Amino acid sequence: MFSVPDGGSRRYGRALEIHSPVIDIRPCQAWGALGPPSSRYAVTVLPRGVPPAKPGPEMPRSTFYFDLGSPYAYLAAERLGTVLAEPIEWQPVLLGGLFQLAGRSSWSLGEPRRRAAGMAEVERRARGYGLPPMRWPDPWPSNYLLAMRATTFACAAGLGREFALQAFRSAFQRGEDLGIAENVLRAAEQAGLDREEVQAGAADGRIKRALREATDAAHALGVTGVPTLAIDGECFWGDDRLEEAAARLAEVRP
Repeated sequence: MFSVPDGGSRRYGRALEIHSPVIDIRPCQAWGALGPPSSRYAVTVLPRGVPPAKPGPEMPRSTFYFDLGSPYAYLAAERLGTVLAEPIEWQPVLLGGLFQLAGRSSWSLGEPRRRAAGMAEVERRARGYGLPPMRWPDPWPSNYLLAMRATTFACAAGLGREFALQAFRSAFQRGEDLGIAENVLRAAEQAGLDREEVQAGAADGRIKRALREATDAAHALGVTGVPTLAIDGECFWGDDRLEEAAARLAEVRP
């Protein structure tokens, strides 16, 4: 079990504990600290002495897999709450790790015309969704490892969704490079987190391993890119498949 230092417990009013025979990192839950159980890679955020919640067979799991460097994940994150019924679990994964496992690479690193076309498509979709104009960070993509570890820590603090949205907007509405620690920590503060605790948590070896193992678990489920929504284990990849995922959720959720 890993507990955040006492300062974190006092600030957030709970012990932040990671339970597992190996390490048990629960996907971030949009509905609070307690909720349906996940796989062995779930972050459990519990008051002291409270065991993890037991599964509810009547409630299908809805999980949103994302990486802060993905503009399509940003588009999905902005629409998620209006398209899909809650609760939705937000699960950070390393897109680069998924690419390595799948043996492929990103269009953003491809030849210039393909990259330009991809960026233009993202901008077109943002306009169509009524979102602010895209402002691309320079450079993009960047090194998002610290940002994704910070996201994993934010999940343990029960503010994963809040932090992710602040960070996405920092990157794609204000053009801030999330490869710079100051931009990540500013987003954390805007989400209600303590920057020193986020910095320390992101450097903890168990948080690092949790993110790697969550990425491996997502790949084993069939997640090959982001954004992906998994409805009871059925994967819907792409920001343009939110409605399809919502329809599937309506079919399986009572």
